[in-house]
Amino acid sequence: MPKPILFAPLLVALVAFVACGSDSSSEPETDGPTATPAGTPTAAEQAYLDEVENAAGLLLENFAHFAEVMNGLFATRGALFGALEEAGAGTAFDSGLAAMEALEPPERFLDEHELAVDSLREFQRLDRRVGQAVEDADLVAFALANVQLTELSIESPLQHSETFCLARFIGAPHLCERPDFSSSGAYGEAVYSALSRIETDVAPALFGSELPGLSDEEALEVLAAVAPSAIDALEQIENDVRALDPPAEFVTDHDILVEYLGAFLGIATDRRQAAERGDFEAVRAQIPLLIELFCGAADELSPTITPFVVVHFGGPAPCGGG
Repeated sequence: MPKPILFAPLLVALVAFVACGSDSSSEPETDGPTATPAGTPTAAEQAYLDEVENAAGLLLENFAHFAEVMNGLFATRGALFGALEEAGAGTAFDSGLAAMEALEPPERFLDEHELAVDSLREFQRLDRRVGQAVEDADLVAFALANVQLTELSIESPLQHSETFCLARFIGAPHLCERPDFSSSGAYGEAVYSALSRIETDVAPALFGSELPGLSDEEALEVLAAVAPSAIDALEQIENDVRALDPPAEFVTDHDILVEYLGAFLGIATDRRQAAERGDFEAVRAQIPLLIELFCGAADELSPTITPFVVVHFGGPAPCGGG
């Protein structure tokens, strides 16, 4: 009898896009949020932001169909791919993109509007890969395309001002919060940048690359494709943070972060080495270790550093009571 396939979470990138809000080949790179003049929006500006939110709502409507598939139990892969095709895999971003392209932004949001449209076109391009993978019944290609979509779904909100981000990306405001670095100087900004890079360059590849329906061999193939660049990025991040000279009030938190990043790198490296050995059980065993590490660090960090680490530690947490 065929083994049932449970997909709970399947199109994680699509959920992340609407809940929070980024292919190693995805462009553009995250250079920081686009500057938008401060101040309360005028009536016309708020009307535009409301329309931006409505466009995001169209995407949410589309993704509700995928949520049903994601929580489904399928006897065969054929049934899974049939359900994904019926849900519109490959066209999930079309209506939201069309709605954004039709808007006339006020001058204050011209640059951010252009950035949003460009990123939606990139979402659409990557989603076409999802559709092609569904058409080809290729679960490995499907998983790899979703890693790329996840990266972009996190990168994209980080490029916007807080005001625009909160309108475009519904919920999970940790990716929209823009810290005030005046109290921390360059240290806070460097920490925020480093932990943002974990979200975009590391976590989606290392720990979002599996789908429950993949065979062990397929899961190892996906991990082998995405892990090397993610571990290189994590190693650079760990080195960058370790080299920082924290102000006195951040010394204790800095030590916690350095220890956390070093242990994170160790777990990620063990996970890749297990994949190279073909030991899928050892690959799986690293995930609870990372969750324990993450939750321990999140609990130890003080409120003083919270604004600069919320981008990594402030999302939906896997910790008990989080």
